[in-house]
Amino acid sequence: MRRSGSRRSRRRVCRRRLIPSVNAREHLFSLYEQWRRLSVAEGAGIQRADWAEVARCQNAKYTLQERIVTASEAVKREVTAGGGDLRELEAAIRGEVARLMELENQNALHLAEQQARAQREQSATQQATQKLRHVARAYAPPTPPAGTATPDT
Repeated sequence: MRRSGSRRSRRRVCRRRLIPSVNAREHLFSLYEQWRRLSVAEGAGIQRADWAEVARCQNAKYTLQERIVTASEAVKREVTAGGGDLRELEAAIRGEVARLMELENQNALHLAEQQARAQREQSATQQATQKLRHVARAYAPPTPPAGTATPDT
């Protein structure tokens, strides 16, 4: 019986080492998934020019950064402590980060398009304002020279 008790103890120790790594890894990749969802929502907000939504997504991603760094370090420590393959983990992380960076790059392109559109609209508005001022000056009554009296009607 003692022998089976020690086997159970060993199993628990092994499970304790493996399960936290799996959970920590799952947690890290769930954080990456949250980042992905926020980036997709941010991109949609950019395309709709919904700047409040864009700001909300960016703020959420800002707070998520620290959690990702902490989770990443925890997973690496656990994999190393458990004798796991750190290279496999790092390759998986690099792949996920590459996908997220692609979304960030797409959002940057969409944002640049929105900025160019806004600049064109601003330029058109300025041109229209200048034309209206020109028309207003053309139809404005002449102003008497300074110091001259105006006739009474």
